[in-house]
Amino acid sequence: LGAAFALLFASLMYGIDPSVVLSVMNKGKGTLSEIMELESIINTPLTIIASLTAFHYIKTAQTWAAHVVFTQVFRFFVLVLAGLFVGGVLAFFLITILKKGSMGEFSYLSLITVMILAYVVAEVVGGSGVLAVSAFGVVFGRSHLKHKIELEKYASILSTSIRVLAFILAGSVLFVKSQYVIKGTLLFLAYLLVRFVSVVFSLSKQRLSLRERLFMTANVPKGLDVAVVLLILMSSNLAGGENMTAVINLSMLFILYSVALSVVVTAIFGGKKKQAVI
Repeated sequence: LGAAFALLFASLMYGIDPSVVLSVMNKGKGTLSEIMELESIINTPLTIIASLTAFHYIKTAQTWAAHVVFTQVFRFFVLVLAGLFVGGVLAFFLITILKKGSMGEFSYLSLITVMILAYVVAEVVGGSGVLAVSAFGVVFGRSHLKHKIELEKYASILSTSIRVLAFILAGSVLFVKSQYVIKGTLLFLAYLLVRFVSVVFSLSKQRLSLRERLFMTANVPKGLDVAVVLLILMSSNLAGGENMTAVINLSMLFILYSVALSVVVTAIFGGKKKQAVI
């Protein structure tokens, strides 16, 4: 199971959430901001799916035998597909209603209500509530509504509030043990080195300066999706195990380092003089 725990940790640390940094930069449009926005849209659902896949395998690995493999695989597909289906259907349902006419202030209430409903329904039918909400956000975000700007402002405020509450909750129940600080620090430095190499090679055809490549390398804040998955891991019956404890501690340390580094990098590279470039 060691490889599965390593995959779980890698899946969690893969994703980044530059939305906070881009909002500080007034969402300046340009090559760099467009690349980072696209990266965020792609890797957020992949982070959730990959991490939940690894976690599901770890939970059921002890019971995997030839006669139950099909059952476990079926349950996994139900977990993923039911979550995606419920979130997508409810988002489409809400979009259809809002397109027929403005509901005034009830539009904001309907948005949060349907999101909560998507999570609850997905969990009830055996799917993933986290994936359902993610699918809801993706479908709703790609829609075209007359009053979408107002709804996006409300959703942004709501998202920020939930993000703050999630990180406060995660910080109150998750504590980084001292024995993981040195290992976590070295891993984070190695992570930054690998990301820099990846940025250089994957964007070799883009005319990006060294400053911009360093900005993309260091701007790696972990988002709400990672915090939520960590809380799920913490509440599982595997939380007391040695491997799961290491994953939780190292992930929490990565969150602290990544957010702190992103704030510093944004302050240095995200000034008014650089917004037009970034």
